Amino acid sequence: MEERVVTLSFEAKIDGESVDVCGANIILAVNEIPRIELMVPPSKNYDASPLSPSVSRPRISDFADLYKKLSKKAEGLKTRGTVKITLKTKSTEKDIKDEKLTLENWVLCGVGLSGASATAAPHLSVILQHPSCYLTKVGSIYEEPKSTAYSVISSASANCGSFLEIVSAVYSAMRDDVDFYQAPDDMPEEYRKNLGVNEYDPERYIAEKYNGSGKMIFWNAVTTQDAVNKIAAAIGTMVCPADDGTSTWDMIVRSSGSLFLGVVQNEKNNYTMEKGLVIEPLKPWRTDSVIRLDEDRCMMTELPGMDMMKLVGVMARPVNMFTKPLQSGFKGEKKKRNEGVCDILYAPVDPESSDGRIMKTSAPPILCQAFAEDGAKGQNISESEIAMTDLATDSFNRAIMNYCRAVYEISYGSLNTARAQMALGFRDVDGKLILPGNTFRFVSDGKDIYYGYGRKVVHTMSSNGGCSTLVEMTHVRPTKTVQTVPDGNINAVYDLG
Repeated sequence: MEERVVTLSFEAKIDGESVDVCGANIILAVNEIPRIELMVPPSKNYDASPLSPSVSRPRISDFADLYKKLSKKAEGLKTRGTVKITLKTKSTEKDIKDEKLTLENWVLCGVGLSGASATAAPHLSVILQHPSCYLTKVGSIYEEPKSTAYSVISSASANCGSFLEIVSAVYSAMRDDVDFYQAPDDMPEEYRKNLGVNEYDPERYIAEKYNGSGKMIFWNAVTTQDAVNKIAAAIGTMVCPADDGTSTWDMIVRSSGSLFLGVVQNEKNNYTMEKGLVIEPLKPWRTDSVIRLDEDRCMMTELPGMDMMKLVGVMARPVNMFTKPLQSGFKGEKKKRNEGVCDILYAPVDPESSDGRIMKTSAPPILCQAFAEDGAKGQNISESEIAMTDLATDSFNRAIMNYCRAVYEISYGSLNTARAQMALGFRDVDGKLILPGNTFRFVSDGKDIYYGYGRKVVHTMSSNGGCSTLVEMTHVRPTKTVQTVPDGNINAVYDLG
């Protein structure tokens, strides 16, 4: 077992003024804004020599004064802070290096006062968040439009190449191209004017990546440009600001669930940078980015068990309009159509001989929206029975099959969870930042014990000791991949191959 001693050094400034820090927690997770909680004691600088220190016990009034000062600065999210952390490590291992971490221009979001007891000194909890926290403050329209915005959204979304491009185009259209009734005061209009501009622009903080491509191919089985544009318009409708009091960040997280995307971090875009997040197709079985956890640095871990909720397949029912003949748009005798109206099943193993279960799910909402719009407009569906049959059996059914596969691979093993509490460190032994949204590999005696998808990482630091890095994982399994997941580096919905 490795023996190590870590010496912590903090350098923190809030609004240009230095503050003392006796500990900190850094919290990182998939679909969450990075944050750091600083434990700040009140202190005063006295004239003292190194050999003649001057020590004074802080009083409750000192804490109250500091709380009042910092909480006032937190109002309005206008105050920035910078934190520098240095880990100096003495270890029996020769390859352990000192680590430095800088969180620059983070936003002061809140201040809290801890309790005090005979055994625990009180402190202030000062919370700084990554600048992407501005996305939580703007993102809803409270005015009433004079006409429906669908045509504007459809036009703005067409030919957009990625999710955030659609968001930007829709926000721009709602700011400039839609007329609204006059509000009683200027407040609602000001919220609309802030959509997607300056510090409220999601593209300022979030990068996008789609299986090696910078472009998002919507439900890749849908191959015609007209269908792609309609799916883009459906996504545009989904991200359109509504009068429900939501925010840009809430919309991104909600949409990512519908589109099988995740807001994660990687080496090029992480919490140490302003553009610190990446939105990409969910890949819980990915093998292209693996972070190593070593037993010699482990304080506690949980070994994976059997999957008690094993899946053998996922089944989805097509949209209702494909299960019934259209009432208009057809001429002559109506032929029986059996293709394209049955439930669609993705099953990588034989369901009859397996001990698992089949999950039943609905058709993807985005495809339903897109093809329902086609039906309502009478385009590409009601021209002829052949046109409808081709659409149902070709593009739509292949898209549904890919969707079922993606549901299977995201759900399979998701309830197999584990935690690993490691010695404090921001990087693994290979120098990779320990970041959520990546695969973790636990190694003992040179052997791979288990793999897991990192959902959350918490760095706990304290001058009183007890420092650690906690990794929480899902999809925990004994091998890098499993037989039923053919390629963990892709998401079936966005597979360009």
